[in-house]
Amino acid sequence: MLDRASLTILVVDDDESMLPLTATILRRVGYQVLTARDGLEALAALSENPGIALLLTDIKMPRIDGFKLADMAKVHHPDLKVLYVTGFADDVSTKPGVHHGKILEKPYVPRQLREEVRLLLGA
Repeated sequence: MLDRASLTILVVDDDESMLPLTATILRRVGYQVLTARDGLEALAALSENPGIALLLTDIKMPRIDGFKLADMAKVHHPDLKVLYVTGFADDVSTKPGVHHGKILEKPYVPRQLREEVRLLLGA
């Protein structure tokens, strides 16, 4: 089993209240957490931090949505795990294209988030 402190998660969300909340939940259980407010910031973070283990991204965001972000990230980081979050699961679950991970519906409780991340990372 991996040590959580050795795992870095990139949290991407344009919602100014969700971003720090999600980061805090994950930091409290021992993960290293980086944050980005949109897909462009996320791509820069991925470029600067090649050891990111999990991309936790909102789906509906300006400029680059979460699905496109994951597609772009997986080109250079094929082993990157992905967890999508959205408040619009009905709208996006049937969207065509490659889904690189599970969709976690907002609002979620901290326990749900921790469990989904633990399952993906095995930590």
